[in-house]
Amino acid sequence: MSTGQQLRHPVALCLLVLLLGAAAPAWAASSGRSLEIASGTMEDPVYVRELAEGHYLDGDLEAAVDLYLRVAKLAVEPHERSEALLNASWLQFLLGEESPALAAMHAALRFDPEMEFDARLFSPEFERLYLKARVLRAREGSARTASLPRTGGSAPTGAEVIYKQGVAKLEQGDEEAALELLQRAASLAYGQGAEQLELRRNALLRLGLLYYDRAQWGDAATAFEEAVGLNRSDAAAWKNLGLARSHQGELAAAVAAFQEAYAREPGSLDNARNLAQAVIDTKRWDDAASWIDDAVRHHERDAYLRLLLAQAHAGRGAHQRAAEAWRAAMDLDQSLDWAHGRQAALQLALARLEAKSFAEVATICHDALEHDPADAAFWNLLGLSQQASGDVAEARDSFLKACDHDDSRAEYRNNLGRAYAAVGNLPQAEQEFVHALTLEPDLPAAQANLAQVRKLLREK
Repeated sequence: MSTGQQLRHPVALCLLVLLLGAAAPAWAASSGRSLEIASGTMEDPVYVRELAEGHYLDGDLEAAVDLYLRVAKLAVEPHERSEALLNASWLQFLLGEESPALAAMHAALRFDPEMEFDARLFSPEFERLYLKARVLRAREGSARTASLPRTGGSAPTGAEVIYKQGVAKLEQGDEEAALELLQRAASLAYGQGAEQLELRRNALLRLGLLYYDRAQWGDAATAFEEAVGLNRSDAAAWKNLGLARSHQGELAAAVAAFQEAYAREPGSLDNARNLAQAVIDTKRWDDAASWIDDAVRHHERDAYLRLLLAQAHAGRGAHQRAAEAWRAAMDLDQSLDWAHGRQAALQLALARLEAKSFAEVATICHDALEHDPADAAFWNLLGLSQQASGDVAEARDSFLKACDHDDSRAEYRNNLGRAYAAVGNLPQAEQEFVHALTLEPDLPAAQANLAQVRKLLREK
């Protein structure tokens, strides 16, 4: 499946206002279109990918996940493996399996670090998972440079020879052979001398990285934990231990490991981000807000820390402080993809919409659309704010643009139908509600709106 053909209608939570009711969340889903599956074998990645698409469109997400993961193993090209893992991650996320979804997204970025991710196709919650995986992936780079042990010119030991053979196999891409050799090297290097201890530590670090790439989080954590026991000053090893513990769901242990890494390299932005995210994951909102607020003072120009700070303040109910942090993240993020700024703008707009600050929502949306005029999510939010303010014609135009830029979202079509109904164009409103229900037949808002508009048409 090419990037442009990723799951066509991903689910995304968005605020909807019913024609005759209050705001209600609604979910977009697949079009329900059936695929004609060509014949093939389960060793053919193209055939397996088509099977995965068929199961997805039939609503069998568990089977689709298994098939996309199989595609990732069978495919040859890195971008094909990455795309399959992205789709598996999205479906796992929909199934509520956040840890496997994060692991699959992390693996996708390992195969293709420049993987294209169109946030408009996914929900804000899944975009946050993607950003988290990007940050986790970026954090790992510095730890992959563990040096070969120094022997001081003495004759190499058996453990050292085996270790170097393991490193060579790893560089050749033979992970199975590397794993066996590094395990043997770590077992043999049990001497009391400094060189033996350093050799064992390096073997453990390499093993930890191998286990980590295989999503064997427990084995990775065990290796990294023993490595830091041999050299407690190694910030990179503490960081990797924290990452492994995070994947295990051992949140308190992850925080403790990241604190050790931060204590050894307090100026490191990576360490600050690691610890901030780990404290956020514990949902100890007051602790998170206090610690991240301190980290922000040391890294004033980092948009991602501001985004995490906003999340912490929102969690503790400090909505004004959250809004200030979201605005700061928007202003600080000047990157081309504006990923952190966009996420901050989206969260702030949704919060202000819920607070009925419609003029503020419109301002946020206009600012966001200057970064990307084709961002359908902000056209939709702009339309909601305009409609709530009584600007029904402008709302209709905004919803039209949202649908023009993303015709896969049932909620956008439903909102457009509401706008047509508000300006008195009931026949066009009926068409839009029907269109919404072709995208998601069970969308309650569109069902209620269609019934109401047809009743009005009959009474005319």
